[in-house]
Amino acid sequence: MCGLKVMDLTGMCFSHLPSSITLLTNLQTLCLDHCVLEDIAVVGELKNLKVLSLVSSDIKQLPHAIGQLTQLQLLDLQNCSKLEFIPPNIITSSKQLEVLKMSNNCCWWEAEIANSKGINASITELNCLPRLNTLEIWIRDPSVVMLTDLLFIKYLERYKILMGDVWNWSDEYKTSRTLKLKLNMSLSLVQGIKKLLERVEDLHLDELSNVKNVIYELNGEGFPSLKHLLIQNNDKIEYIVNSMDQQLFHPGDAFPILESLIIHDLIKLEKICIGQLSVKSFGKLQVIKVKSCHKLKNLFAFSTVSCFSRLLEIEVSKCNFMQEIVISGREESSIDNTDSQKMEFHQLHSLTLRNLPSLIGFHHDDKTFHTANEYDTYMTLFCEKALFPNLETLVISYMDNLKTIWSVEDVSPNSFGKLKSLNIKCSQKLLTIVPSNMLRKLQNLETLTVGDCSSLNDIFRIDARDESEIHGKVDIRLKNLSLEKLSELKHIWNKDPQGVFNYQMLKAVQVIGCDQFRNIFPASIVKCQELQSPGLKRLDVANCQKLELRGTESSNSRDTDRQDVEIKQPLTIVEKVMPNLEFLALGSKDTIWLLNGQSFSPASNFRKLEHLAFPSFPNEHELAYGSLKERVPCGRPMTIQEQHIMGKNTIYN
Repeated sequence: MCGLKVMDLTGMCFSHLPSSITLLTNLQTLCLDHCVLEDIAVVGELKNLKVLSLVSSDIKQLPHAIGQLTQLQLLDLQNCSKLEFIPPNIITSSKQLEVLKMSNNCCWWEAEIANSKGINASITELNCLPRLNTLEIWIRDPSVVMLTDLLFIKYLERYKILMGDVWNWSDEYKTSRTLKLKLNMSLSLVQGIKKLLERVEDLHLDELSNVKNVIYELNGEGFPSLKHLLIQNNDKIEYIVNSMDQQLFHPGDAFPILESLIIHDLIKLEKICIGQLSVKSFGKLQVIKVKSCHKLKNLFAFSTVSCFSRLLEIEVSKCNFMQEIVISGREESSIDNTDSQKMEFHQLHSLTLRNLPSLIGFHHDDKTFHTANEYDTYMTLFCEKALFPNLETLVISYMDNLKTIWSVEDVSPNSFGKLKSLNIKCSQKLLTIVPSNMLRKLQNLETLTVGDCSSLNDIFRIDARDESEIHGKVDIRLKNLSLEKLSELKHIWNKDPQGVFNYQMLKAVQVIGCDQFRNIFPASIVKCQELQSPGLKRLDVANCQKLELRGTESSNSRDTDRQDVEIKQPLTIVEKVMPNLEFLALGSKDTIWLLNGQSFSPASNFRKLEHLAFPSFPNEHELAYGSLKERVPCGRPMTIQEQHIMGKNTIYN
């Protein structure tokens, strides 16, 4: 045992480490991860110890004896959430220390004050570690490093340094060099920080006083190593990149390997980029997210779109004066006319636009808008110039000025063909979701969610001029459909699609709070067995006063008005259209109809039904449950669930 070099005591509980551990004179690695530790002073006797790991252990204070470990090369104190005290001059004794990890603990570093006897170590003690190359540390109070010369910084190869009280230790990107700064002081007051900025890979900035132009004031070389940038809560920054000011302009590339850019609450930000960008600037950017930047009117200039060709995700929200995502060259006199040019986001997979009350479109030609009334004339979101050949997810919400999503004119055949998920919510002027000219392009749509659009008349629209072209040539294979709080919606289609929509692919349908909604399945589905929905597993219907699940049969007329006078059948057609239904949730009207239907049995009508949910009936729920339960044959597994108004459920098995 005396020759033992590695000992792992993970998950143990010690009031005192056993004194016999001192006999392990050759021990080089001691692992005490996830331990409850009160007194580990005896560790100081292990003179040859090189690695000491206390990850996630319950320890409040490092003992002075740690200072005796003069051969220590790695000290790991990650996630020691109760660690508050590191006595002064302990760390300085470990001259061989190369790796110090202190992420996610409560230790407060002290400022260096002459002749002061503090209870905690000073950050300047790290200057006494000549071999230190890896550091993870949280300096909660940045004032302790003000006017302090942090000599150790220039030797660091790997680091994760947090300054300020707003950060967490999430490591989403797994980079080697991370710096998170919340400073209400000038960077010039913190010696050495700009040295870290030269090679940083993941940079988070909060507040940051007296900075107006990020790239040229923080790193004149354009952040050549930076992969991820987050900037938030700043009232001074006007530009991320400004190449218009010749005094600040640097001929190099701006953010040449940046992969993600996240911007929150920059209240004076006017533009992300102003002026010309080099070819490699932003050349690897994949994600851009912008939130609550109220002076920002657009994200990109038309002339710079090619720099962002690798974008995978765009998310813009709560920018009150955002007018366009891409603006034409009208504000840059050097830009040529863009009338005939296209902008292609050929790798973009996800686009989210939320709460942009002034948005007039993703891009509009050279028009100048001054008032809300002028915006109202141009409220189509996408024009034919913007191409999205690989877009898979589109989210639009709180866009009350929006009237149409796609232009009734031809949209490029290279756009939206791979769209799988469409989510539209809280857009009160929207009249329809998918116009005729978009039906063929959205054949890969799998999930459609629409909610709280008070003016919406229909989801899919077939215009007379497109009817012959669409019929038999379009096959929309939707799998999941959710409609909620659509007060004016009467039908999914303005006309019976008769083969345009493939109901066989449907797996889940939810219709809630649509007071005028009449039917889910048009007459052609009820009549034609080949068009029915054998794949539908879940149907959830509530608070739809005019919706009749019993189904309808009518003539072959495809006129909307004829749908309103279809003849009701005396027996449900639901089980005919959805023979494999497993989950059925109904509102009060349909539940009462089922209860009164003597010929209805959930076991025989829906032979694969496993879960039936119905609303609460005051003082009658036991009767309602019993009425349904007695129609389920013994031995047939089925859950019958009472749904209360407040969301609580009573489940009967």
